[in-house]
Amino acid sequence: TIFLQHASESLFLLWTFYFLFGDARRPDRRSRAAAGTTLALSVAMRWESVIAVPWLGLYLLWVIWDRHPRRAFLAGALREVPAFAVPLAFGLAVPPLANWVKFESVWGQHGNVGFNSPFPTGLYTFLFSSGDSVFIYTPLLLLLGATVPPFARRWRREAVLIAALSLGYL
Repeated sequence: TIFLQHASESLFLLWTFYFLFGDARRPDRRSRAAAGTTLALSVAMRWESVIAVPWLGLYLLWVIWDRHPRRAFLAGALREVPAFAVPLAFGLAVPPLANWVKFESVWGQHGNVGFNSPFPTGLYTFLFSSGDSVFIYTPLLLLLGATVPPFARRWRREAVLIAALSLGYL
């Protein structure tokens, strides 16, 4: 295992969002390439961060959709997405390749075992358990009700992305 992999995953995902957010404000191929690279590093650091890939990709496509006239969207996407997608493709290939080299299986040592707890039980534990609740470890989440509506009014795309990432990780 890798030391501090959750913190590293969070940092790389935050950087990915930062670079994509910057690209949304001021289009730049280097920002998109940096976003793809940091997302690739997140996936290479901790395979579970692959959950974020489709949502961040859809965010980029949404930005491109808003940036170009409707008829020019496809041309714009074909021009802008590769800077993000090429480094990401390398990052997505690393964990299965490393697993194949080490264990002769793309799934790794334990295989594709799945979950062993019912979803409602896990959700309750995650949200309300006296020892494992996310609100115990992150009490600032209790302010979501007051902070999300103004944020969502000003930054709709980003609010949708954060909600999708949160639900995806849940």
